[in-house]
Amino acid sequence: MKKMNIKQIQVHQLITKITKKDKIFHGNYTLDPYQNCSFGCIYCDSTLDDTIYVKINSLKLLKEELPHLNTGRIIVGSVHDPYQPLEKKFQLTHDILNNLSKTDYPVHILTKSATILDDLPIIKKLTDPIVTFTILGLQEKLWKTIEPHTPSPLKRLQTMKTLSGEGITTGIAIIPTLPNFPDQHFKELIQSAKQYQASYILHKPLFLQGQQKQEFLKKIKTTYPKIFQDYKILYQNSPLIPSNIEEELTTTIQKICSSVNLPTSIQLKKMKK
Repeated sequence: MKKMNIKQIQVHQLITKITKKDKIFHGNYTLDPYQNCSFGCIYCDSTLDDTIYVKINSLKLLKEELPHLNTGRIIVGSVHDPYQPLEKKFQLTHDILNNLSKTDYPVHILTKSATILDDLPIIKKLTDPIVTFTILGLQEKLWKTIEPHTPSPLKRLQTMKTLSGEGITTGIAIIPTLPNFPDQHFKELIQSAKQYQASYILHKPLFLQGQQKQEFLKKIKTTYPKIFQDYKILYQNSPLIPSNIEEELTTTIQKICSSVNLPTSIQLKKMKK
């Protein structure tokens, strides 16, 4: 694991308003108590940075900013995992959720970590809580190549099942969705998600550009040489895959989800403030 520097900082703003309609996560606001992450996911821009910034005044800002918000769902961990290993030490996410549990704001938590179970008693007190786990596939080779320092896919599935058993709406984000992987790859993942009580499957194709594109391709070159060659062509002229490939990928995911009766969107309850 790459050694990360830790820097505690004071920021001027914690909550960001989403200006465009969020059709995937259905958020109206986002907040991230940490900037960057130690999980080392090679599709994430923060992998290029060696410093994690800990926003130590997060709780203070939350209390100041909440009274000025309109009705809306708050996404916790929209960019950087709120339950990365540093959360054990700093407890920023814990404190934020504890405060939000005293309000009527719906909350959607995005994570890859089983550490979220430490906050289960608080999460159960939140208004219409949703928890989404990112899982790209079940294969160990893929996990260790793409997300080398995260909990295993099985651990994430088990954590999801625990939350579901406690009445929490939870599901899987296959985000980024990796093009040119065989249908069986997605079939195994989605069937397992169903088995472990997912309520939905979210998906969005891999986006690659700039230095992150070069780092991603370099990391998969040895373990996935065929995919490496495919991606060099697919992403040659754009950070997005061609529309026809995206349509095929979307159709594949939707057909598999339909076969196990899993929706490809979150079924929201009516929000209130």
